[in-house]
Amino acid sequence: ESGHQRKLAAALGGWDEHVNKDELLSRLSIERPASMTPLRFLHNLIETARANRRSVVLPEGYDVRILRASEIIARRDFCDLILLGNPAKIAEICQAEGIELPSSIRIIDIENNEYTEDFAATYAELRAHKGVTIEAARERMTDPSYFGTMLVYKGIADGMVSGAVNTTANTIRPSLEFIKTRPGTKIVSSVFLMLMEDRVLVYGDCAVNPNPNAEQLADIAKASAETARQFGVEPKVAMLSYSTGTSGAGADVDVVREATELVRASNPDFAVEGPIQYDAASNMSIASTKLP
Repeated sequence: ESGHQRKLAAALGGWDEHVNKDELLSRLSIERPASMTPLRFLHNLIETARANRRSVVLPEGYDVRILRASEIIARRDFCDLILLGNPAKIAEICQAEGIELPSSIRIIDIENNEYTEDFAATYAELRAHKGVTIEAARERMTDPSYFGTMLVYKGIADGMVSGAVNTTANTIRPSLEFIKTRPGTKIVSSVFLMLMEDRVLVYGDCAVNPNPNAEQLADIAKASAETARQFGVEPKVAMLSYSTGTSGAGADVDVVREATELVRASNPDFAVEGPIQYDAASNMSIASTKLP
């Protein structure tokens, strides 16, 4: 399996390096599909990454899935990778699992590197109002999630991907502490990009905010729509509830109704409907009955 993946990744990497795709595609007449299929989504994702090459830190350097993915990404060559962990321990895991990490992947030893002291000083400064001492800050920087986030904060990496072994809370907490939200965004929220059989759906927010109020829900809806668009999915937003339209009553459905009105009032550049039950939101024939 890993050998097959390796050959596939190497072949695709070679293809992108040596084949003039634009020239080839200009000779083919292919109608562009209207919907975003999972295959097209993944292809676009890789092409966008290749065209805007960035470096990504993976703090979970001892996770086998992360190491396998790292090998495939390096062979397909669409972004630069930084792994966090002890190089000898990573090499040991790779040998045991038959993983061959290309030398293009940078490994930073979390216990012995040139950054820890500077990162600790910065963290202590940024969290001084919380009474964080330099000793406590040094301790914090032994946590790969904090160290990885600091690599992003300092501009050494452009982004971080985590959550294979870390909880959502552990992944996001460092960002909340010193990267903060973008101006104009009041609440940190998450989305799941779900690759269904025939389409890509964006679900927000299933991981961070357990019980948002109407204003927060409206904020999440707008941020989720923007994320969808960044990934090439044209947003049509459904504000989900246990009730569709005006059929139900209760505090929870009222919050969704108010949030929908807030989104509409902000003149969004996307379609929005709500409150709506999931079946009506995802199935046109059910929607035509429940919400003509």
